[in-house]
Amino acid sequence: MARIRIEAYSMTAQADKAQNLERFLSFMEESAGRGTTLLLFPELSLTGLPATLSMAWPHPESLRYFHENAEPVPEGESVQTLIEKAKALGLYVCWSMTERDADGHFWNTAVLIGPEGFIGKYHKQNLAGTEAFEVEAGNDPCPVFDTPIGKIGLLVCYDKVFPDVVRRMKLAGAEIILSPTAWPGMDRRLGSLDLMMQYHRWSGTNRALENGVILVDANHSSPAGEYRGAEGGHSRIIHPLRGVLAETGWEEAFVGVELDPQAAIAEYYAKLGVTEETHLRRLREAQTRYEKRKRLREIAAVNIRFYARAGAAFASDAMSALHARVRTARAKKR
Repeated sequence: MARIRIEAYSMTAQADKAQNLERFLSFMEESAGRGTTLLLFPELSLTGLPATLSMAWPHPESLRYFHENAEPVPEGESVQTLIEKAKALGLYVCWSMTERDADGHFWNTAVLIGPEGFIGKYHKQNLAGTEAFEVEAGNDPCPVFDTPIGKIGLLVCYDKVFPDVVRRMKLAGAEIILSPTAWPGMDRRLGSLDLMMQYHRWSGTNRALENGVILVDANHSSPAGEYRGAEGGHSRIIHPLRGVLAETGWEEAFVGVELDPQAAIAEYYAKLGVTEETHLRRLREAQTRYEKRKRLREIAAVNIRFYARAGAAFASDAMSALHARVRTARAKKR
C-alpha cells in the first residue's frame, strides 16, 4: 500500500452550524492543497458546541441546540454538501455531528466520506456526563470500512477509554482508527501537569499500542484566554510502535504526517516478535474474557438497581405505615 498523508485539525467550532460548515469547506481545500489523503475534524465540530454545554448538569438550551441542528445521515443537506466537496477534492474526511432519524432518535454520529461519496457512519456508544440527556447511546457492532487507503474504524471521544471498542475494530480488520473528540482540560496553565490532557493522550496511545493500529485524534481547540475547563486541543497522529508522531497544542491548528499504515503495522509485529495471527488470537481471548465480565457486570447492575429501588420503596412504605399508626393512635386518644 502506498504512503498517504493524514491530517487532524484542532478546530475552535462555533455554536453556528452554517459557519462551521463554511469553515469545513475552506479547511478541506487547504488540506487537499497540501496533498492530504485523509482529514479528521473534532467531535460535534459541524454541529458546534453551545455555550450552555456542561458535563455536570443538563441544560435545556443545550438539548434544544443539538436537536435543532441535527440532520439525517447521509441524506442531510450539510452532509451532502461535504460529500460533493470531498468528491471534487479527492479527499477522505471524517467528523462527528448530531444525527436525527425519521423516528425522532438522536445520536452523536461519526461520519466518513471520500471520493466515492458516503462510506459509513458510527453512533457513539459510551456517552460521557450529561450527554445521555441529549442523544442515545449507539449499539453499532463497531463497523470497519474497507477503502482504497486502508481499513478504517470509527469511534467518538470517550469510546477510546474502553479497550473493547478498538479491539473489536481490530478483530474486524481495522488498520486506521479515527477518533473525533471533544476533550476538555482541567486548566491549560498546568501544561503537561494537566491530568485530563494526559488521560486524553494515554487513552489514544494505549489503544494504538494494544491493537497495532494507527490512531488519529482530532480534538476541539480553545480560544486564547480560556483556561479552566477549556477544550484541550492536542490533536495527534499515533503510531502503534513509535507513539505520537505529531500533535498540535491547545490552539487551533492542523497536524499532519505522511506514512504507510500497512508498513507501520508490519513494523509493529516485527519489532514485537509476534505474528499477526498470534496477536489476533490473543485479542480474541481478551475479548472473550471481557464479554464474560461484561455479562456479570450487567447482572450485578440489574440486581443492584432492583434491590435498591425495592429497598427504597419498602422504607417509604414503612414510614408511611408508621405515620398512619401514629395518626390513628392520636385520633383514638381524642
